[in-house]
Amino acid sequence: MGLAPAREREIRERVAFDIVLRQLQGSHAAFRDISFDDVPCGHRPSWVTEIVQALTANTACERLSLARTGLNDETLRSLVVALASAATAPQLCRLDLSGNDFSLAGETMVQGLSRLRPRLTLVVGVEGSDEASSGAADGFVYDKALVEGLSAWGADTLRTAGGDLRCPAAISGGPDLLLQKGFSGANGIRYSCELAEFELSHSSG
Repeated sequence: MGLAPAREREIRERVAFDIVLRQLQGSHAAFRDISFDDVPCGHRPSWVTEIVQALTANTACERLSLARTGLNDETLRSLVVALASAATAPQLCRLDLSGNDFSLAGETMVQGLSRLRPRLTLVVGVEGSDEASSGAADGFVYDKALVEGLSAWGADTLRTAGGDLRCPAAISGGPDLLLQKGFSGANGIRYSCELAEFELSHSSG
């Protein structure tokens, strides 16, 4: 008896994954560009954990692509948490996440990471179209909920016709809720409402 089609497909996918994973694990100078493109690993948390572990120890990979790998918000989170530390793969300069279906939470994780790692170019959305890179614009960061410490919105998207800033609809859940301006420091300006606190951070680029 042969293998069931589903089992055979799983084995083929694992073999394809292992081939690329070994490149990432090796830290070989020959593998500065590593691609998991179209390898369906994103919906398998244990596989993504292996990628994170290999990337954490890697000292050679400069460009990593996870395009069209089926990454979701859950598996993206583990990758973002690891890369939030500048000590993780400091040589990495480009991460391609295009072709994956992220929700608002996933998108804000990527936005937050782009501010934490300004030298790391992040490619998201439709492949080749949307890039989140360092110093693009001032960021409006919410550090209490949704994606703790990583949820961010462009300030212009929150500005009302009267010039005030409002609480993002994802948090307020309803009509515009205006924000009150608070402390202004070297890193940015604090804003708050009854639901949350925010910081409008200055562009570093």
